Amino acid sequence: SSKSQEQDSTIFSALESIRSDDLKEMVYTLASPKMEGRGVGTEGIQKAANYISKCFQGNSIGYLPALNGYEQKIDYSYHRLNKPVVSIGKVNCTDHSDYIGATSTISSNRVLGIVIVKNTSLEYIQELDLRNRVILILTSDIFFVKKPLYDVLIRKGCRGVILCNPSNKNEFKDLCKIYSTREGGKKDKYKISFSGSILKTDSLIKSLKFKNYYISTLVVPSRVLSKVLDLDIKTIIKKLDSKGADSTLFKTAKAGISVKQDLIEDSQTSNNVLGFIEGSDLKDEVIVISAHYDHLGTEVGRVMYGADDNASGVATVLEVAEAYSIALKNGFKPKRSIIFAAFTAEEDGLWGSRIFVNKIDGLNLKPIVNLNADMVGRGEDSRMELNSKVKKVYATAERKDSLLI
Repeated sequence: SSKSQEQDSTIFSALESIRSDDLKEMVYTLASPKMEGRGVGTEGIQKAANYISKCFQGNSIGYLPALNGYEQKIDYSYHRLNKPVVSIGKVNCTDHSDYIGATSTISSNRVLGIVIVKNTSLEYIQELDLRNRVILILTSDIFFVKKPLYDVLIRKGCRGVILCNPSNKNEFKDLCKIYSTREGGKKDKYKISFSGSILKTDSLIKSLKFKNYYISTLVVPSRVLSKVLDLDIKTIIKKLDSKGADSTLFKTAKAGISVKQDLIEDSQTSNNVLGFIEGSDLKDEVIVISAHYDHLGTEVGRVMYGADDNASGVATVLEVAEAYSIALKNGFKPKRSIIFAAFTAEEDGLWGSRIFVNKIDGLNLKPIVNLNADMVGRGEDSRMELNSKVKKVYATAERKDSLLI
């Protein structure tokens, strides 16, 4: 019929508003340094929530009457690890002063022995007993290619890596300056100045992966090494330059490393951001089109931008919302109501979506289906992860069966 054709024309016209340039702009905005990785509890995630709200408002997408605004406040309790207490030998170490790096795979209820080497040839490392130990590598080049060595270390049960360059004390000072800086743009400039590129600097303390296992890396200054070995720096450098230095240092060092972290209960407040279109015939039934907008914030001073996880999903939801707003302006109205949901605290344990589901009855709406967009920015091709193919799944429906019209 002509009415059906007119409605089809309205829908297709609205779909044409979904453009790659718009999606890219949204992803770049949500994954920009000013969003601070959208970690829950940061100013960055509130900036992201404000941006999403403005997108809804700009496209004349309403909000749920029961909320009196786009934001749905959520409060939740969770368990987290307290700041690590690190001791190397008898030296109590402070982050960004005595060490930098992640301690996750070194954390233990006991002291782990330290094996000190300057020789990192794979043949030599294969002969060492490294199970449940930490290897301290003395090197003048802390940027050596690590993956082949780390693969061997993980297979041998090594718990972590400590890097130390005794020959360059300013190097560690520069690293502390980088990782103690909170402002993303300034941090990136420091990284480029330090090594020539952001990625190269980040690779220094990145936890490397072999199969499904990780190993953490710390960098320590020569003064900490001097206290641990009870040797002055000149003596250490002299031993490094001599043959057989490894065996000499093994006998000298009696130190271990202890990393203790207490599990504590904490509470957090954040906001889901919800846009709403009321349906016509079945307005009490609701379709939820969602994506989580939080990410990991910062780790070891590095902003985790979260472009794919999950700025890409949020951009998808916002573009679909815009398409519906255009269709509404042209006279189309869906039979069922639609909630466009940007959930928070997914990375903390799905708290945003969890609390949304628990409170849905109070919104006087009956959810029919949830279409969730998560990490949709990787393109059409399959990719390999842990030797398993991961493919996108597409759901299609004939027009007569669609829940969305």
